[in-house]
Amino acid sequence: MESEKNFVPKPEKPPVLFHASRNQNIDVFEPRAEKTRDANEGPQVFGTPSRAMASIFLVESDDSWVESGAMDGIPYIVISDEERFRSLDNGGVIYSLPNDTFENDTEKGLRELEWTSKKPVVPSEKEFVPSALEDMVRQGVKVFFVHKETWEAIKNAPDGGESVVKNLEPHRIICARDPSKDDCNISKIRQAGLKGPRFLPEATRILELARDTHLVLALLYLAHTMKHLEILEFWFEETTPEQRLKKIPLLTH
Repeated sequence: MESEKNFVPKPEKPPVLFHASRNQNIDVFEPRAEKTRDANEGPQVFGTPSRAMASIFLVESDDSWVESGAMDGIPYIVISDEERFRSLDNGGVIYSLPNDTFENDTEKGLRELEWTSKKPVVPSEKEFVPSALEDMVRQGVKVFFVHKETWEAIKNAPDGGESVVKNLEPHRIICARDPSKDDCNISKIRQAGLKGPRFLPEATRILELARDTHLVLALLYLAHTMKHLEILEFWFEETTPEQRLKKIPLLTH
């Protein structure tokens, strides 16, 4: 029968669901109607079986400047205003939710990656996340920072922008916010192949975070050999002699 051919089985209920929030002290998630997928939906609690997908919702945004979803099962996020995103990225909490009251509708939203409950949900665990961007990259989310022209091409594409997104280069974290928790070294910087507009913000952040004199010297040398004079200009124009001496004790001024 035709109806049997078109039948799509419901996905198996996941053992746990995840919900991201900037509020670190939630004891009970109450159903809300702030975000509904159609006019017939009432108040709900949202959850996703994907820890990676949950991390996308740590920063408050809307579809006027951010778009997210999944391609081939891999979560992605496209951000048209990097400065705005970084300014809003104060981390948050990923809550684990029991699956008891959750249901799934594969015709709505993120399909099998989005579950809803019409009843209050008490979280079973919570994980503190200092940075949404770093967490997304570590969880395997493809993060794309794009310029206005690319953003408009995505929004206007007949396939919802998938053809454009597939050809973008995802963002990569070179050094964590806390370098002591990451293998922050010059080899990693070289392997990342930083170039063009991606080099300045990443190199600037590394210079601000680095505690190792050799790393700072190596990065400055790399900037020079790659002809990224803008990072050298930043180093001398945006820092005081005292600040530079703290990073490189032997540097004369």
